Amino acid sequence: FGSGHPGPHCFKNISITANGKTATAQIVDKCPGCPKGGLDLTEGLFEHFAPLSKGVLTGSWKYV
Repeated sequence: FGSGHPGPHCFKNISITANGKTATAQIVDKCPGCPKGGLDLTEGLFEHFAPLSKGVLTGSWKYV
């Protein structure tokens, strides 16, 4: 997590939409390997949208 944990976005809730489905989640850490605005989802949340074999999802998110 580094010296900046928790970051300014930690513990904020977001709404994620992908593949015609929506879910609410909470930001818990930063994803250093993700592109700007990218999210690293838990396996369970990822599977809500698509099988893990899909690998990468394209969707949108916003703070709620």
